[in-house]
Amino acid sequence: MLNKSKLMWVILSLALLALLVAACKPQATPSPTQPPAAEVTQPPAVEETEAPPALPEGMVDTTQYKKEPPYTVCFSNASVSNSWRVAMNAHVEYQIEQFKNQGLIKEYIYTDANDDPNKQIADIEDLLTKGCDVMIVSASTGEALTPVVEKVMDAGIPVVTLDRNIVSDKYVTFVEQNSCDMGATQAKWLAEKLGGKGKIVLLSGLAGATPAEDRLRCAKEEFAKYPDIEILAQEYAQWSPVEGKKIMANWLVTFPQIDGVWADSGLQGSGAVEAFVEAGKPVPPITGEDFNRYLKQWKQLGFPGYAVSFNCRMGAEAVKVALDIVQGKPVPHYINLPKLIIDETNLDQFVRMDLPDDYWAASLPEVAAKMFPEGSFEQPTEAPEVQMVDTTQYKKEPPYTVCFSNASVSNSWRVAMNAHVEYQIEQFKNQGLIKEYIYTDANDDPNKQIADIEDLLTKGCDVMIVSASTGEALTPVVEKVMDAGIPVVTLDRNIVSDKYVTFVEQNSCDMGATQAKWLAEKLGGKGKIVLLSGLAGATPAEDRLRCAKEEFAKYPDIEILAQEYAQWSPVEGKKIMANWLVTFPQIDGVWADSGLQGSGAVEAFVEAGKPIPPITGEDFNRYLKQWKQLGFPGYAVSFNCRMGAEAVKVALDIVQGKPVPHYINLPKLIIDETNLDQFVRMDLPDDYWAASLPEVAAKMFP
Repeated sequence: MLNKSKLMWVILSLALLALLVAACKPQATPSPTQPPAAEVTQPPAVEETEAPPALPEGMVDTTQYKKEPPYTVCFSNASVSNSWRVAMNAHVEYQIEQFKNQGLIKEYIYTDANDDPNKQIADIEDLLTKGCDVMIVSASTGEALTPVVEKVMDAGIPVVTLDRNIVSDKYVTFVEQNSCDMGATQAKWLAEKLGGKGKIVLLSGLAGATPAEDRLRCAKEEFAKYPDIEILAQEYAQWSPVEGKKIMANWLVTFPQIDGVWADSGLQGSGAVEAFVEAGKPVPPITGEDFNRYLKQWKQLGFPGYAVSFNCRMGAEAVKVALDIVQGKPVPHYINLPKLIIDETNLDQFVRMDLPDDYWAASLPEVAAKMFPEGSFEQPTEAPEVQMVDTTQYKKEPPYTVCFSNASVSNSWRVAMNAHVEYQIEQFKNQGLIKEYIYTDANDDPNKQIADIEDLLTKGCDVMIVSASTGEALTPVVEKVMDAGIPVVTLDRNIVSDKYVTFVEQNSCDMGATQAKWLAEKLGGKGKIVLLSGLAGATPAEDRLRCAKEEFAKYPDIEILAQEYAQWSPVEGKKIMANWLVTFPQIDGVWADSGLQGSGAVEAFVEAGKPIPPITGEDFNRYLKQWKQLGFPGYAVSFNCRMGAEAVKVALDIVQGKPVPHYINLPKLIIDETNLDQFVRMDLPDDYWAASLPEVAAKMFP
């Protein structure tokens, strides 16, 4: 150790050396923006200003993109071609709305490429002219979109890539849940479930999409660790239950032994399950995702399942990081959302038997509550509390006779709903679960429908679906069916007692109130309006009207001039509106509980040569086309025609003795000016309904 004198000598020597160096150092030329330093004989000790600390590895300096709010946010989406993409997009929209409410976003511009890379390139080229402050891009295929994304960055607009990345590093942040890890995790579970040996098949997603390719590549790397695992085949199923079922059905013919299925998504995974069931073969271990249809199948059939989420919350995360960028905050170059793993130990926490197939378990509760208002989401990790019905008394061995007493197919919505019933009946017939389907149509005549049901009581129905012409008139005969030991599923139009097993609808009260709230707010809370209702006595029409009036009552300056029933008819809607246009010199808005009479009201304004005011409607293509072509303020709330298929599903659950919900409320589809182009189909007839299942729409409009 140095003694004190030596230590002092060292310190003095170093100080002298430092002074000599400083004296010999040439003076820096002062910058034009700084005055020269004053000359001093002995420069004082000056504390140097430190450079900003370097950002941690993986972070991006975004100061060059900093702007003052509010911002214009643009989103170029590959598509909403499956329910996961719908859920992810719902998370984007939710977060956009939050920031709009905070005054941070002034405009949100959205495009949908329908999975067409060329269209998406054109979409982005167009967005470059729209004044976007930041752009989110979910690429249809990475390679094709790379040049145009790089062009956006070169134009000084920061890009957040979401879910599907490009193949260069020229973006600010990529937001996903790691697809490589997802595919490998699924593969490891399957290999270990099979004891490290067996013949398997691989069902991938969309060829060229980075999540699909990453999952597949990393799954294969994981399977390579198990030399006794033999991969029989691999195909791309387009993240489609229909394609997954089709491919698996072919493989079941080609390969006598399939011990396991690696599906990178619950979408095609659920189709694979259906193929095994229809082939009458035991369902082997099948991987999937947090897709409710797959989870329901797993719960009901009891096969070995394993779900790894592809976290749809990433949509909200992408919007958050986009706002951080334009506020100049450092952001990660890569954001990997946590994965949710569902296995046999926690399946009951996440499967939602009370919700439609299209629910995704990893959804934010706030978003899920908007998409599925019938559900409780306060505690999403716990089993939901719903009123369930014990159906063991109705349990029978298949095949079954299913009867459907329909009020009518008197308008195109009822035709579409009935097509969904027939589609699901056909699916179950192909599985050997239904031997006979008996259908009656009452032509909206309650007396005929009562007679129809009395006759069906003699036909050996194992379960009966009833869509009541009017609730009050049909109640006694439906109760008689229940008393005869035949379970009843009421569909779309309910009876006025509680004596049925399950009622399937989309909540009509909520629908009417949602339309009313939009109209009142569109008018700034004041104005003269008219109400065009549906069919008098039909529960959907009465519920929509009652709840719309309750909503309008919150706006004292909204004056209701008149209300009439238009029989859910474009012709009647036009006739009534034409009379009102003569009677009332001022009509500021029209509440129509359906696009059917809503489209007739539009036509009446056009023929009268008057400007079209805000008019509510539904997902009826005629109304959507008018809205697109004429540009009036429109707002559509679906009455989800998929309920027809849902009614058949719950009917089969009942006769198989499974617990079922007493009430099933399908999610509503809302169409406004931000997403009209996604749902209007100018290439299809007026009678297309946008909420239709793609499989059913393809049959109706080939």
